[in-house]
Amino acid sequence: EATQARQQLFDAIEAMEDAFVLFGPDDRLILCNSVYRKLYPGLEEHVVPGAEFEKLVRLHIENAGDVEYPSSEQDKQALIQKRLERHRNPGQVWERQTPGGRWTRISEHKMSDGSVVAIRTDITDLKTRELQLQGHSEIAEMLNRVAIHANEAHSFAEVLQSCLDDICGAIRWPIGHVFAPASNDPSCFESLGLWHCANKDEFAVFQSWLGNVQLEPGRGLVGLAVKAKSPVWVTDVTAADSPAMTTSTLPSGR
Repeated sequence: EATQARQQLFDAIEAMEDAFVLFGPDDRLILCNSVYRKLYPGLEEHVVPGAEFEKLVRLHIENAGDVEYPSSEQDKQALIQKRLERHRNPGQVWERQTPGGRWTRISEHKMSDGSVVAIRTDITDLKTRELQLQGHSEIAEMLNRVAIHANEAHSFAEVLQSCLDDICGAIRWPIGHVFAPASNDPSCFESLGLWHCANKDEFAVFQSWLGNVQLEPGRGLVGLAVKAKSPVWVTDVTAADSPAMTTSTLPSGR
C-alpha cells in the first residue's frame, strides 16, 4: 500500500500543469516533475535527485546567455546570491517576467524539517489581462485630462498642445508633433509648430527639418495615417523605404 500511495503521489505531481520541486534539508533535489525540468533547457540531465539547488541556479544563469540574464560576471554573481537568499529564506510569493514575455509566479515554502517545496505557475494570461485593464484605465484618465484642459484652454492651439502633451505622456512617447491641412493646399499637411519633446537638444535637427516640410497626400506618416484612417507605425524612420520618408530626405545622421 505504501508503494502504491507513493506512486500515486508521483503521478499526481507529474500531472500538474505547474512546475513542482522539493529540496531536502541539505538543499538537494528530492522530487520534481517534468514541467520543472523544462525550466532548465539543455541542462535537464543535471536536474536529478541529489542535485544541489545552488549548482542548478549557477548552471542555469551562467549558461542561459546574455539575453535572459546580465552579461557581466559581477552582475551574474549578484543575481545568483539574490536567488539563493530567496530560496533559503522563502517568504512572499514573487513574480518574474522572462525576456520572451512570459510571466511566472514563484511560491516557495520551508517545511518543519528544513526542506523547501516550490511551485512555479505560468500567469502570462492573467498578467496580460491586468495590463490591458491598466491600459484602459490610463486611457480613461488621459481622456479626462484632455477634456478638462480643453474646457480651460483660451485658444485652439492651447487645446492641441495640452492634448499632445497628455497623449505623449500617457504612451511614454519622447516626441510628438501637430500637423494640419496646409493653407495653400488643404490636401497636403504642414506643421503648426506645436511639439512635445522630452529632449530638445536630441531632436533639434529633426524638429527644424520637419517643421519646414509639407507632406503630400499619402506620403509620410501623417499622409499615410490620414489615407488609411488608422495609426501607422515605423521602427526606423531613417530607412530608405520607411513610410516616414517624404519627397524630402531626413537630415544626414538623423
